[in-house]
Amino acid sequence: MPTLPLAIDIADTVASADPGLDTGAKADELLEAHPEANATREDVRETLEEELRSLDE
Repeated sequence: MPTLPLAIDIADTVASADPGLDTGAKADELLEAHPEANATREDVRETLEEELRSLDE
């Protein structure tokens, strides 16, 4: 399952995120680390933003 390592890194990123995280830059970094994942930059950026918003609820 090639997307599981990316999902784990997204969860780790959200758990340790500082306010003002540049989600676009972090998405680029995560995709570079996980070229096997079938995800776009926009997919990862949106997921990061959604998960970060969920922490505020």
